Amino acid sequence: MRNLPFRTNRTWLTDAHLVLLDILFEGNTWAGLLREEVFHDQWNLPYSHGLSDDELDHQLRVLCQHGVLETARSQHPRLGSTVFCLTDSGFALWSDERSPQWNRYCTCRQKTTSAGRILLTVLAGSPQVRDDVFRLKPFNVVRSRTFEMPDPGIIPWRSFETLFAGMVIYSEPSYPTPAGYNEWRIRHERHRARLKEGRTWWSTVDELQRFIAAH
Repeated sequence: MRNLPFRTNRTWLTDAHLVLLDILFEGNTWAGLLREEVFHDQWNLPYSHGLSDDELDHQLRVLCQHGVLETARSQHPRLGSTVFCLTDSGFALWSDERSPQWNRYCTCRQKTTSAGRILLTVLAGSPQVRDDVFRLKPFNVVRSRTFEMPDPGIIPWRSFETLFAGMVIYSEPSYPTPAGYNEWRIRHERHRARLKEGRTWWSTVDELQRFIAAH
């Protein structure tokens, strides 16, 4: 395994265990989605656990035996009837190793409206992070609003006193000609570079590394 995220080495968890928990801290999943052959594409991470299928099954059992994970029933026609879930104890171990900065945590969800525009919904640990997302992400804002709300449970094992929320509707320009597409591509690449440089939030452990000084 290469390019693994920072860890404090305060717990008995192996690097492979922690990579699995990097996925499970966000929610439950099936073992099939944790297989090495699909891991990178499924979770869009530059690192993996490096376990064979047999080793993965064994280590999932080990984590269950130690109370780090538990199983639940959730029928899926292809992935099976068993999902793995992080426990409170498992979350505490993961947090002790990864040192998450919750004031920078943010979730971004988007969908296309009936009018063909994009609705972006943001839930953040601080108003600055929420506002930074809106400042850096959308191209052409049509409408937006911000507000505070109680935590609906965006992370089952960690409660936020207040979440700073926002919704923005925006549109991206459509260029039907080759020249128009090239113009859009250049703008898009510049936007991605600006987003990478100015990003102040994290949603995945890989993104968290930007804000951890010690490596």
